[in-house]
Amino acid sequence: MSYIAPYLVVFIAGPVLLNLLVKQDRSIIFFTGLAVAAAALTITALAIDRAIDRANLPTNSLTLVMLIALWLAWVLTIAICVRAIRAQFPARQMRRWSAVIGTIATTIPWFGLSAATYLGQ
Repeated sequence: MSYIAPYLVVFIAGPVLLNLLVKQDRSIIFFTGLAVAAAALTITALAIDRAIDRANLPTNSLTLVMLIALWLAWVLTIAICVRAIRAQFPARQMRRWSAVIGTIATTIPWFGLSAATYLGQ
């Protein structure tokens, strides 16, 4: 299995998406929109998983869609956390640290994939 595409998505697209979401409008409406989108993506992934189990659907493409939905929900959740930290602690130093910690947190799914691959051998 080639891990180049997932690696690029997790280590490049994730941090870029996070930084774009964190730099957007600071309104409560945008914050709420992030939360609703994260919840909707999680529910979608769970519904796909349940549909695969119940209907014996082909798993390859649906599993990929489910994983993408979960990954996007993860990045949105990290963006919510970073925005909440920045709202609570508006100091310039905290803005930098929250961005660094959020960027690192977006890469956590890669280590889960690596561990699952290693333990599955």
